[in-house]
Amino acid sequence: MGHFMMFSGQFPRVYNCEDVEAGWFDWWESASIHTPPKEAKEEGTFSMVLPPPNITGDLHLGHALTVTIQDTLVRWHRMCGKRVVWVPGCDHAGIATQLVVEKQLWAEQGITRQQLGRQAFLEATHAWKKQKEANILRQLKRLGASLDYSRYMFTMDKPMNEAVTTAFVRLFDAGLIYREKKMVNWCYWLQSAISDSEVKHVPISPGEVIKVPGSDYGVEVGFLEKVAFPIDNSEIEVATTRLETMLADTALAVHPEDPRYAHFIGRRARHPITGRELPVVADSQVDRSFGTGAMKVTPGYSKMDYALSKKHSLPALECFDDEGRVIEGYNAFTGLSRFEVRDAIRERLQQTGAYRSRLPHATTVPVCSRSGDLLDFRLKPQFFLRLERLAREALQSEEVWVSAATAQEAAAKAAGKLGVEREDVLHLRQDEDVLDTWFSSALFPFSVFGWPQKTRSLRQFYPLSVMETGQDILFFWVARMVMLGKELTEQLPFNKVLLHGMIRDSEGRKMSKSLGNVLDPLDIIHGKSLQDMEAATYDLHRRGYIGKEELRTALRSQRKAFPNGVTKCGSDALRLALLLYDVTGASDFKPECRKALLLHSLALMVIVSSPAYCLHRMLP
Repeated sequence: MGHFMMFSGQFPRVYNCEDVEAGWFDWWESASIHTPPKEAKEEGTFSMVLPPPNITGDLHLGHALTVTIQDTLVRWHRMCGKRVVWVPGCDHAGIATQLVVEKQLWAEQGITRQQLGRQAFLEATHAWKKQKEANILRQLKRLGASLDYSRYMFTMDKPMNEAVTTAFVRLFDAGLIYREKKMVNWCYWLQSAISDSEVKHVPISPGEVIKVPGSDYGVEVGFLEKVAFPIDNSEIEVATTRLETMLADTALAVHPEDPRYAHFIGRRARHPITGRELPVVADSQVDRSFGTGAMKVTPGYSKMDYALSKKHSLPALECFDDEGRVIEGYNAFTGLSRFEVRDAIRERLQQTGAYRSRLPHATTVPVCSRSGDLLDFRLKPQFFLRLERLAREALQSEEVWVSAATAQEAAAKAAGKLGVEREDVLHLRQDEDVLDTWFSSALFPFSVFGWPQKTRSLRQFYPLSVMETGQDILFFWVARMVMLGKELTEQLPFNKVLLHGMIRDSEGRKMSKSLGNVLDPLDIIHGKSLQDMEAATYDLHRRGYIGKEELRTALRSQRKAFPNGVTKCGSDALRLALLLYDVTGASDFKPECRKALLLHSLALMVIVSSPAYCLHRMLP
């Protein structure tokens, strides 16, 4: 027989969502309805995971849509008699969480991560994680999500960390993960490389001033500056938008068919700041129509220049450290920030007579989508995952790289690779780099069932029956799950993918706390006045999560969509509205909920009065 929750007292004449929905979830949990039976059922098995939401914030309506669609699927398959498991979890979100905690610390205490110290910052991050984790679970339960909460997993829990370590070692040993010095997008504020997908290419007007983190006055951009490089008794005039990287110049480049510079090719110019001799190379990649037609080559800070350096055997130099300050060896410039040194270089060039002009110039600059910082291209050693199977290559390095789960295993592998005894391996250093957050979440479909151990749950529920998620993370998450799942488990993690559309605001933007356009599903379930909604948005601005422009847009959108606030409608009405992609009409579904309640009551009356039910109640 099924499970029934009986009502006491008179049946309500008017639908009240709080009265109807109260107690249901506690009863479901006490009856363990959402925990799958241990034994298989003839009707089959249905398994699915909830895409783990980031702990950067609470759930919004976009998450609620995913929950609603998935909950509909799992309830249907339970009704069909199948053994069903639906696994929840949360994602650590890596740098994104670090950034929101930093913003909170600055807004509430006026202190930076560096001032706080590593250990205290980790403690603050853990406290944030615990709070957001509790909020997310509370929201899921209030939405009525019939997840198996006993299987909840955080992507940095010990079993997940063990899965990540095992996956990394296996992929490294298979030659699919490798370490190489390549050009990356570097965020000085985060002191981290970020992926191409996290870069915003922002159009800049001539002479525009933009705000960057850590700068009180803004940074002036949108200028083309011309500098003379002496060469014998003449000079080459070079135009650049990156005066601050001049310290790392290693050559000048011109087009081989440009008659203005043909007689300079193969000769050496003198750098007006460092005094370094720079070869003049000819390359067809040089744009003769840009600036003066001659360019400085700075391989350490430009993708194009790096490609030129490989072709012409030029060195790649560094002038900035990870924080964006000039490194040792550059005399008076050492210690200056990249924006300070730009002004200092200009002043020095003017003093020596090498500075020619400064012209307004419209351009596009790369900006970190997470921090708002101006990005640099930098050559950094990073771990990369091959997307195609390639022949294994020996890594050319001054250091010997080995992969291992423990220091003891690493020492043994290093000894074997070096051809020495274990006792002769004297220095082991764990790499401080961290993996992209998508790496751990890509293992989620099988790590939640105990992989790499061959557990009973893994045998019972993997591969998943279906992967249901938003279309926006098809590449970020779904593709990675398929690639890593196939490689590490030798089978696809799922055979079906169900993608749903996105909930967007009136401006056509997806929901994001950084835009201030998020709606908490609990606000619709319980109701909220426009005044309280606006107060919450102002609080986001006060905490530093959104800027002035995002604040204005968010307030305008709220007043347009919810001029009278949000009417209390309960979770059932919200779920119906979400399935029809009409959140503003959630309260219109309350009559439908009353009809469902009446039908439920009628069904219970028929069941309870049936002889079969009475006999079932009498049997021991």
